[in-house]
Amino acid sequence: MDTSPLPDSIFRSLVHFAPDGFLVADHAGVIVYANAQTEPLFGYTRDELIGEPIERLIPQDLRAIHMEHRADYREAPRARAMGSLMALRARRRDGSEFPVEVSLAPVYTDDEMFVSATVRDMSAQRHLEEERQRLLGEVQVQRERDRIAGDLHDGVMQTMYGVGLRLTGILGRATGLGQTEHLDIEETIGYLEAAIVDVRRYVQDLYPLEFDGDLRSSLESMVRVFETDSAVRASFDCDVEACDLDQARGFELFLLVREALSNIRRHAEASSVIVRLHEEEGALILGVVDDGVGFDTSRSFDGHFGLPNMRRRARTVGAEFEVQSAPGDGTRVMLTVPLALPAKS
Repeated sequence: MDTSPLPDSIFRSLVHFAPDGFLVADHAGVIVYANAQTEPLFGYTRDELIGEPIERLIPQDLRAIHMEHRADYREAPRARAMGSLMALRARRRDGSEFPVEVSLAPVYTDDEMFVSATVRDMSAQRHLEEERQRLLGEVQVQRERDRIAGDLHDGVMQTMYGVGLRLTGILGRATGLGQTEHLDIEETIGYLEAAIVDVRRYVQDLYPLEFDGDLRSSLESMVRVFETDSAVRASFDCDVEACDLDQARGFELFLLVREALSNIRRHAEASSVIVRLHEEEGALILGVVDDGVGFDTSRSFDGHFGLPNMRRRARTVGAEFEVQSAPGDGTRVMLTVPLALPAKS
């Protein structure tokens, strides 16, 4: 078995074209080598980096402490595995900062020690972690919503039903009541029944509808359930057989439509609503249109009607989001998702 070392030219090529940034600094922290990847990573040419202090690539607020760490490392040099330093930041030429992982290793010559640093841009990984945390947060919120919905349904609503039945029974057995007292009890029973309807609507909003992985069928089921529960005439208009849409994006659109329908039930006073899904010029067009009271879109309404949540979900799937409305003219929530759809047969 040939165990001869790689030729120096091959070794230099491997380092030079490595996918991570690779820097070598002398005992004073001056950069003496930078590989090709450092140029897109930091925005400097290699010639601009050679001879510069390593702190040029460190954010201003971290430079003093980095110089202390560099001095400590010079006293006790050792290989440090990538990822052993947490929440590190680097600085680009334009002043922007980005998260990195760095591994250090001492490099010795006959008369001097150098320090090599492998630098990896962690922006994509950080984004994925933030998205994972956001999804975990949504799961935790939904679990709490489920718990509250169960408490309302099995506890509060059942108690209210019981109170209503008792009042009705008492009214039926009572004798000697004047007309005013009789009407007061009937009115109280009416208030209680209205409160039960409100609680039922809250429970319906808290319990999630099922997303089966297919946006079309899930929206169709949602519209059918909405019409049954809200007494608002609802229809689903779709000319798309299958969406070239991953489940994560489909789920976000599903939740966005659910939010829009919830707003209609609570605020719109609508008699009809249409959910439309179709293809137009290579994009997926999703709309929720109602004939309700509408509102003035020229006024600030970001804090109302769940619009911030809908906008956030639209951004998540890369969709254009538009709300069209006017007092007395209903509301139209429109999304344009720039995704290719399978060719129709």
